[in-house]
Amino acid sequence: MKATEMPATSPSADSGVVDAFSALSPEEQERQREEWKQDLARIEEDIVLMRETLSAKIKEAQELKHKLGITMWSEFTDDVNQGLKNVRESQAYHKVTDTISEIQHAVTEAPLYQAVAGKLEQAQHTPAYQRTEAALKTTTEKASGLLAGLGAKLTEARDSPTVKSLEERVGTMVTTVKSKVTSSRSNSTQSFDEALKEAEAAKRQAESAAPPPTVTEKTPQ
Repeated sequence: MKATEMPATSPSADSGVVDAFSALSPEEQERQREEWKQDLARIEEDIVLMRETLSAKIKEAQELKHKLGITMWSEFTDDVNQGLKNVRESQAYHKVTDTISEIQHAVTEAPLYQAVAGKLEQAQHTPAYQRTEAALKTTTEKASGLLAGLGAKLTEARDSPTVKSLEERVGTMVTTVKSKVTSSRSNSTQSFDEALKEAEAAKRQAESAAPPPTVTEKTPQ
């Protein structure tokens, strides 16, 4: 590598070095320049070698991070968390926290805040507030009881013999329709319209024979 040429008149900015260099003979000055050039070339070679070594180490570190599952996002998250931790542990953060606590204490101790809080507490003990709260509670309880009773009545009606008998009759009617339609397709002795009319007649007969159950609702007291 070619070393950088140094000026002949000013080998260094330091005045002591300049004076010492000026005191040398021309031959000694030339030898000194050659030594400096060799030192500079050696240092530049060391810099290049260190850069190559650093680049290889960075590549090796990236490969190890990839094997360990360490991504750029995880590194960024760790850096952010560490930064937040440093902020929380800093004196400035503690000062701000103390200031906010003092402001909150001052607000809660202010006469206006105390007056508003007292008014709200007094309102909660007034008869009107208590009546409203009791009415809402009673209405909620009655609505819950009504829904529970209605659900129980529907369950009882569904399991009653009348409903089961009606379900059986409807099932029989559907079976009859299917058999009639199948028979009409195979033997061509009865049309689909005739089978449907017979099914409707059977349905009307079943409905007239088994009236639907009635569900009584309990009026909330």
